[in-house]
Order: sequence, then C-alpha cells, then structure tokens
Amino acid sequence: MVQTAPGPNNQPDAWGDTIFTVVVVLLLYFAINTLFLGADEVANAMEDPSHWLPLRAICESTQRDVMRVLDDMRALRRAEAAEAARRQRRRVEEEAARDDGRQEREQPTAHIEMKS
Repeated sequence: MVQTAPGPNNQPDAWGDTIFTVVVVLLLYFAINTLFLGADEVANAMEDPSHWLPLRAICESTQRDVMRVLDDMRALRRAEAAEAARRQRRRVEEEAARDDGRQEREQPTAHIEMKS
C-alpha cells in the first residue's frame, strides 16, 4: 500500500488509496475482459470457419453432384431392366416361333393324287 501524508486532522488520506485501488481494479477488469472476449472470438472463428472458407457452398455442390449421380444410376438400372425384359420377350417369341415351325413340319401333309 502507498502511504499518504496525513490530512488536516493528522489522519492518512483514505480517499487517495481508495481511488488508486478502484483505478487498478478497473484496468485489470478491462484487460481480463478483453482477453476473454478475444478468446471467445477465436473460438467462434474455429467453430464456423465459413467466413473464410465457403464450406456450405462446397457441401451443397457436392450433395447436388452425388444426387445427380444417384439419379443417373437409377435411370440406368431402369433402362437395363427394360432392356433385359425386352430381350426375354424376344427370346420367348423366337422360341414360340420355332416351336410352331416344328409342329408344322411334324404334321403329316395329305397327298392327293389326281387321276387323269
């Protein structure tokens, strides 16, 4: 503590000590508060770096690309299934046509002889 000269009543000046203490406490308060606010800003910047990096735009673009690829794959699978069904129908029709041809050959034909 700082000693002060006695006042008019031969007592130390208490107001001087009190003012000094208040000033020191306020300066420490503002310094510590500034440090905490700075640390809070650093933490916010680390939590949400999108101010510097366009992470949201990158994620949305990637999501659109992935969804487009998935839609293309679904369309390709539908087209492959339709093509397989068409090939199966064609194979069945060809087998049916072959079976009809065999049945016609197996049936005896009637020979009619004409007398002249």
